[in-house]
Amino acid sequence: MFPFTPTKYTGKRIASAKDILSHFGLEEQIKTIRKLHINTAILTFNNSLIKSLIEALSPETIKIGAGHTLVFPQHKLIIRGGFGIGAPITAIVVEELIYMGIENFFIIGAAGAIDPSLSIGDIALCTAALRDEGTSYHYYPPEPRIMPAPQTGIDMLKKVLRQTPYREVVSWTTDAPYMETAEEITRYQKMGISTVEMEASLLFTLSKVFQITTGAVFAISDKLDPETGHHIAFADIHTKLLEIIHLLLKNHIG
Repeated sequence: MFPFTPTKYTGKRIASAKDILSHFGLEEQIKTIRKLHINTAILTFNNSLIKSLIEALSPETIKIGAGHTLVFPQHKLIIRGGFGIGAPITAIVVEELIYMGIENFFIIGAAGAIDPSLSIGDIALCTAALRDEGTSYHYYPPEPRIMPAPQTGIDMLKKVLRQTPYREVVSWTTDAPYMETAEEITRYQKMGISTVEMEASLLFTLSKVFQITTGAVFAISDKLDPETGHHIAFADIHTKLLEIIHLLLKNHIG
C-alpha cells in the first residue's frame, strides 16, 4: 500500500524546482516571467498546435526546458507545450511554473471517449478525475477520485465556454494507454466516467497541495469501445483545440 514511507507527505523535500532551474541557468527567464506578472499557464501537449499558434499569433517566446513557452504579456499568460505527455512531466512543469509565480493552470488537450454518446471533436470540460496514474500519489494520500480545489478554475472555464457546446465529464487518468482494457472501460462506464487521458488527476491533485487554480478542457480525439475497439481521429481536433485557446486568450482567462 502506497506510501511505502509513512512520513511521505510530511517529510522534508530534498530536490526542488528552484534548485533545478538555478542549475540550468534559467534565472533570467524566471525574472522575465515575474517582471511581466504572468499568473496563468495553458498547458498543451501537441507540438503541431504550438506551431500553429506561433504562426498565427507571432508571440514572444522564452526557453524554459524542453518544448516551447509562448508569452502573452497583455494577458498575463503563457502557453507551455511540447514538453512531453503524462503525469510525471506535467508535475515537473507545474512545480517549476509555480516557483516562477504562476497560480492558474489550464490543460487544453485531447482525450479518448469511453462514453458512446461522445463524438470525435466534442468538447469536454473535466470536473473530476479517477486517479489511475501514479504521480499524484506522491503528493496526496490515496483516494479514487479527485476534484479541483478550489473550483474556481472550472467556473472560469464555464464562463469562457458559455457559447460553445460542451459536456461536463469525469475523466479516467492513466499512465498506460496501451493497457486500457475492455473490462476497465465497461466498469468505468457504469461509474459515470466519460473520457480517458493522462494528466487531469495529477493537475487536480496539485491544486489541493499547492492551492493553485486548475482546470482541464479536452477535444475528443478517439473512441474506445469494449466490443468494436479503438477508433482514432487525432487530426480532426486540431482546429477545435485552437479555437478553445483563442477563446481563453480573448476572455483573459485567469
